[in-house]
Amino acid sequence: MKRLGGELKVLLINAGIDNKEGEPIIEGNRTRPLFPMLALPYLAAYTPPHIDVQIYDEAHGLLEHIIDADLVGISGMTMHARRMYQLADEYRQLGMPVVLGGIHVTYMNQEASEHADAVVQGEAEQLWPLLLEDFQKGELKKCYHAAIAPDLHNVPHPRLDLVAGIAYRPPNGFLNSVMSTRGCPHNCNFCCVTKMFGRKLRLRPIDQVIEEILTLPQKTPVFFNDDNLIGNTKYAKELFRALLPYRKRWGSQMSLKIAEDDELLKLAARSGCASVFLGIESMNRNNIVAINKKSVNNVDHYMDAVRKIHDVGIEIIGSFIVGLDDDDDGVFEDIYDFVDKSKIEVPLVGILTPFPGTDIYYQFEKQGRIIDTNWNKYNLAHTVFRPNKMTPEHLDIKYNELIKHLNRLRFRNDIIRFSIS
Repeated sequence: MKRLGGELKVLLINAGIDNKEGEPIIEGNRTRPLFPMLALPYLAAYTPPHIDVQIYDEAHGLLEHIIDADLVGISGMTMHARRMYQLADEYRQLGMPVVLGGIHVTYMNQEASEHADAVVQGEAEQLWPLLLEDFQKGELKKCYHAAIAPDLHNVPHPRLDLVAGIAYRPPNGFLNSVMSTRGCPHNCNFCCVTKMFGRKLRLRPIDQVIEEILTLPQKTPVFFNDDNLIGNTKYAKELFRALLPYRKRWGSQMSLKIAEDDELLKLAARSGCASVFLGIESMNRNNIVAINKKSVNNVDHYMDAVRKIHDVGIEIIGSFIVGLDDDDDGVFEDIYDFVDKSKIEVPLVGILTPFPGTDIYYQFEKQGRIIDTNWNKYNLAHTVFRPNKMTPEHLDIKYNELIKHLNRLRFRNDIIRFSIS
């Protein structure tokens, strides 16, 4: 496929879900991202200027027609895997080579390779220019593996201009998505962040973070696309101080440790923090120990932590997990009561899901507890394993009942106000 001047055309697709089979039964839990995923915008930024690159993000709606390209790159999480493979098969049947990447592909590379001309394992930034060079020489390899974690100094600005769309507009999302760190010092057994990005936090120079923020539309808030923005408290305080002059409103994912450091918490609020995503996970101490989070989450201090965060004017998106091994029927009432009393603005509840690459996946696989590998259902809204203290069917029913009750609670308290615009 020749372009004007011999220009190559590369299409990057952020996959959606291929049908409604895997969507939640009860509306109320978020299945679309709050903010643009940065993997493909970064790949676009690393693409040589002589190559024409386009991004299609299926968060805006599934791709309805084939887009002509010389090379197609497709990425997504486990819940998007079947859609990724469907797209890949369609493009390959039309003679367009396909590269697959992302967290799911990293840990299920043999499965993914059946649908691709090449797969990328791990962080792709340093591999992408090499892959493109190999493709242009007709020497595309079957697998590209990131041997070392990319350094975050002098990274180009992600091409957010290629993905901006209505799906991310406030009050339900963030058009401005920025990365300042990668990795997480914690090692929760249900999370693949540390396996993919490491436990040693990589820090981007703060002046470069601020420079990027100042290039973004200034009337819309920023979401720091970090897995734990306060994983390094010294860095976080320096970042918050650097943000002070710009009066920029922002949100991010953090651990509950934000409430243990008064200076950190107040700096976050003063610098413009309007909302935080907190992994509260469970009201059960045994569960917190089992998921390797006892050093971060103290059940006895939850209510005080929420109060302190609210007192400085920050809203909370609180994430909870049901189906952990010490969960019985009491877990659903415990979460409801806590949300009711704490007045968390946006409670998000998910069913424990053994994502490939996580410790819990390998544990459940060894124990023979995984009962469903329909990847569409790996969206935190379906039981795909055998729980310890209830049946899979019972967990699904009680989960959906809890979502209904939480939705009524949010309407009753008139607290559906998640907007930082």
